[in-house]
Amino acid sequence: MKRLLLIALWLVAGAVHAQSSWYPPTPQSQNYPSYVLQATTKIDALVLAASSAETMTVPTGSAFVRFGANCPVIYVRRNATAAVPGSDVTDGSASEINPAAWALDDVTTISVIAPTTCNVSFSWYKR
Repeated sequence: MKRLLLIALWLVAGAVHAQSSWYPPTPQSQNYPSYVLQATTKIDALVLAASSAETMTVPTGSAFVRFGANCPVIYVRRNATAAVPGSDVTDGSASEINPAAWALDDVTTISVIAPTTCNVSFSWYKR
């Protein structure tokens, strides 16, 4: 019985240790898991017509952006006009398909296009 109790305590202690090391705090807060975003203070949106690129200017002081869209595919490009590729693009100038988020170092504008009508949101974050 003692052996069974010791094994149970050992398993519980291991689980507690695994949880505490699985969720490290962020450097900024020391209170939140590292994968939890702080609440954004600014969200912008574009309503895109099918196959028509639009450009968003990066707000001053923004360090990261998280993208959201209600269509299956968007193409995004920094500091240039986004395009839906119609053939191979092998010179590094293609638009990125469905990015989740970007760091905004040296990014002043973000262009977005979709093959279909689409709403795209931009959630801006500071460092």
